[in-house]
Amino acid sequence: MQTTRIGAPEHSTERIESGILKISKAGYFADDQFVMVQVETTNAPAGTLTNENLPVYLIGDREFRARETCIEISQEELDAGDDPLFEYVETQNVQIVPAVQAVQLIVTTEDGTGSGAILYMRNVPDGCNAVTPEFKADFDAAFGRFIESIQTANK
Repeated sequence: MQTTRIGAPEHSTERIESGILKISKAGYFADDQFVMVQVETTNAPAGTLTNENLPVYLIGDREFRARETCIEISQEELDAGDDPLFEYVETQNVQIVPAVQAVQLIVTTEDGTGSGAILYMRNVPDGCNAVTPEFKADFDAAFGRFIESIQTANK
């Protein structure tokens, strides 16, 4: 059985073309998977942050805007330190090389100056070409149970 670790919140600020983007993230981590929450706010013009271009992702009978993919990740890419998300995950000792299956649900504020995302990733030990229908079904079911637990807790 894997132990779950809590990742301390991390805050950062980035310049975007029309303002400042403040980012906060925290998560729960295990040896080969994690779930993370990220919140972004900006002082850029209304509508800067949006999820309208994302496809619909179904969990049960509910629709969310989401990204879903398998990402190949090399140790060289991690060592380069160019991706703040992967840097954060790497500090938690989560196995993400050579690939991860990922889904990210994204909501945005009505005025487009804030967004929140739930990101779930699980290691794919043999790379993206090895994602079987069984692996994908197990991944989707685990993520669905997580979302349902959040919904139940907030009723």
